[in-house]
Amino acid sequence: MGTLGRKALSGVIWSTAETFGTRVVNLASFLVLARVLSKEEFGLVALAGVYISFLELFVKVGVTDVVVQRKHLLDIEKDTAYWTAAALGVIAFAVSVLIAPIAAEWSNEPEIVQIIWWLAIGIIPLSLSRVQQGLLIRNLKFRSLAIRNVLSTFSGAAVGVTMALNGFGVWSLVGQQLTSKFVEFLVLYWVTRWFPALKFSKSSFQDLWHYSSRILGVNFLNFVASNTDRFLIGQLFGISSLGVYEIGRRIIEVIIDISRVTISRVAFAAFSRMQSDINRLVESSFFITRIAALIGFPAMGLFMFFGGEITILIFGEKWKEAGMICQIVALSGLVRLAVLTLPALLKAKGHPGSLLFSSAVQVAASVVMALALVSFGLQAFTLGWASGQLAFFVMLLYFTKRLINFPVKRLFVFYVAPLGAMLCSWVSVKALEGLYPESWLQLPYSVGIHGAVFTTLYLIFVLLFGFRAIKSVWVELDSLLVKGKKVPGADF
Repeated sequence: MGTLGRKALSGVIWSTAETFGTRVVNLASFLVLARVLSKEEFGLVALAGVYISFLELFVKVGVTDVVVQRKHLLDIEKDTAYWTAAALGVIAFAVSVLIAPIAAEWSNEPEIVQIIWWLAIGIIPLSLSRVQQGLLIRNLKFRSLAIRNVLSTFSGAAVGVTMALNGFGVWSLVGQQLTSKFVEFLVLYWVTRWFPALKFSKSSFQDLWHYSSRILGVNFLNFVASNTDRFLIGQLFGISSLGVYEIGRRIIEVIIDISRVTISRVAFAAFSRMQSDINRLVESSFFITRIAALIGFPAMGLFMFFGGEITILIFGEKWKEAGMICQIVALSGLVRLAVLTLPALLKAKGHPGSLLFSSAVQVAASVVMALALVSFGLQAFTLGWASGQLAFFVMLLYFTKRLINFPVKRLFVFYVAPLGAMLCSWVSVKALEGLYPESWLQLPYSVGIHGAVFTTLYLIFVLLFGFRAIKSVWVELDSLLVKGKKVPGADF
């Protein structure tokens, strides 16, 4: 196994441990906060977060991605990227001061002004650590990134929960976010020990901007896709409904983040190092896709079929309305997992423009469908918004086929076994319900019974339908773990 393969495997292991650990901590703190705080308080911070996330786009401006993607990174390029992000951070903070009163007027929520101002403070440490994060990812040092995220997440959760239990209300959510960002900033400087020189090159800036501007466009459209729904819900349905929506999508976003952050971040770094070898890129992508489908599809299936029960069990009866939201978001999550590696492939091969166009199509489709269904209520709006993922799915397949001659048909083969096993498991669970005692179908027992039976049946069905795919994954993983073996696709 090559050095890159060993580093990539180490990266996957550390990223998995980091992402799982941080998301579990976030979810645990969220459970406490959800039972202490009101729908309106969650809605206020969620709406304020839309404006802050928008400003953060211009701070990030693709700096981390361009540091990772460059074949040869010069010192002057690192310095230029750093000071560019720092300047944009100061500008973004100043803009937040100006837009906060406008946001309050639009939303008719005067309290949001102070929330935006305080959250905007977190933009400064974010802008001063973009290059450091890129350097760690570029060198596949995911252990250091894991330390950063774990420390910042634990610190933020501790502050947020402590403030909430002591009656700080909405400000506990603000304190949680600010604490996390400042701890991230301090740890990144500690682990990298990299500090910029007082140098800036106009030519380096122009060269970096050519790539990073397209990443900025992609990130902007991702922002629109991730936040326009919240903005529209806040305007069309009210702050309370936005709180319900946030709860409904939270668990699914945790699961998606575990997959996306763990796999996509490592994949992009590894793909960038092998960008000139198309065969290795394709086989490595297939290897990751098989794992994502076999594990991720049933995870989404659990929430698609039993999301209503799970939401009530975890968050309480007052969040019952969020159950259907959870199920719809899980359906869109299934589509997102199906093309998990394709954005990383396009970026690594230097085609961020195609990713930008795909994101634009997704946003347009989501907005059109959501507004078309808005009169039918919050659940229908959510379904319309989620349908935009299908457009993104189609566009990614089109561009990867056209630009890098990606064998799309082989990709669909990997979906058959997990999808078939998932559907058969659900049908079997429903058929077996008539055999259970009545008490087993009541919360909290129903969640445990349904989850255990669904998971057991999925393992049985996926072995029946996809034994060859599972065997292939096992052989490739074994090749990564045992030095000296090498299987095509495993040495990514």
